[in-house]
Amino acid sequence: MAAIAVLLSLVVTLVILGASAAIGSQSPIAGDPGLYNVLITAILNGEIPYLEYPLEHLPGAVVPMFAVEGLSRISGVDFETLWPAAMAIAFIATVGMASTFPTEFDAGKRILWYSLPLLPLVLFRIEPWLVLWVVASMMFAFRRSWPAQVAATAVASLIKGWPLLLFALPFQLSKRKLAVVSAAATFAVLIVIALTPGFREGREFSGIHTETVVGSLALVFRSLRGVDAQLIGAAGASYTAVPAAFVGVNALFGVPFLVVAGIQTFRTSDPARLIRTIGLGVLGVLLASPLFSTQFVFWLVPFVIFTRQRARQTFLLVSILTLLSIMVWAPRTLFWDVIVLGRNVLLILLGIVWVRELVGLEPHTKRDLALET
Repeated sequence: MAAIAVLLSLVVTLVILGASAAIGSQSPIAGDPGLYNVLITAILNGEIPYLEYPLEHLPGAVVPMFAVEGLSRISGVDFETLWPAAMAIAFIATVGMASTFPTEFDAGKRILWYSLPLLPLVLFRIEPWLVLWVVASMMFAFRRSWPAQVAATAVASLIKGWPLLLFALPFQLSKRKLAVVSAAATFAVLIVIALTPGFREGREFSGIHTETVVGSLALVFRSLRGVDAQLIGAAGASYTAVPAAFVGVNALFGVPFLVVAGIQTFRTSDPARLIRTIGLGVLGVLLASPLFSTQFVFWLVPFVIFTRQRARQTFLLVSILTLLSIMVWAPRTLFWDVIVLGRNVLLILLGIVWVRELVGLEPHTKRDLALET
């Protein structure tokens, strides 16, 4: 399995590197490593992150940037070329770890399969590094290695924040004091970082992200009316102008899934079911947030592999539309707007199927019965 992942990762990396060279480094697929390089160069030149220098990334996300920069200086290979190779290695390690899960199905193979449409995008982002630690947290939970599990969860949380949800694993599986203390300490660190002027400045934006449910609805509505999309470039992303209340409306698409996930978490002590429940919470976070970058879909992969066939099939469609939205990147066109809205509708449908599955309303297929964990 690891050998297959190596081959696929290398092929995808080479193809996308060739495509990015042809269309320029500002492409939505391959542009981020250049931004990471600028960030690390500024820090190495004496800029103080969070206090003086605007930095939207958490400390855990900056670690691989420093590692790739150091390797670049030693090897003489440019940062932009090394970055996807480094993320390919992280992805390969993720598949390998998942293959050790004590499940009736090969979790590594499922992660590989459901990641395939997203690889051309995420190999140029920080997400493989994040998902590596998320899967490590799951692995240690299956092994009941709780100090290692909370450590991996803390690292993942210091990369993106939302993996705090994974502290529910030790909390529900007999290590409540360890879970509470570890979660509180990690959360305190995140709050301190969030209050720094450089982090706040790096996260400032107006309106709502174009790929949120409300953002995509606004773009489709404006495209159909033939009026300006009212796009706003901020915080390294694309937003669209909407009334402030619409941010709250957007949250309503995710909060119900968070509520159901929270309730179901306290009703099970099975690791696989807990992971599936936490995944529904992650989906709720995605849909509720006013910022939904394309690569965030990859966050769901380690969780969706524990769902039944209908949910996994829905997610695969989400992944395919996500890749299509990047390949035809054109936020001012109705075609692109409809693709993103369609993906968001499928994500909501995925959440509904996921909820039905957790509360016992979604029927099993024969394949589900064979592979149920």
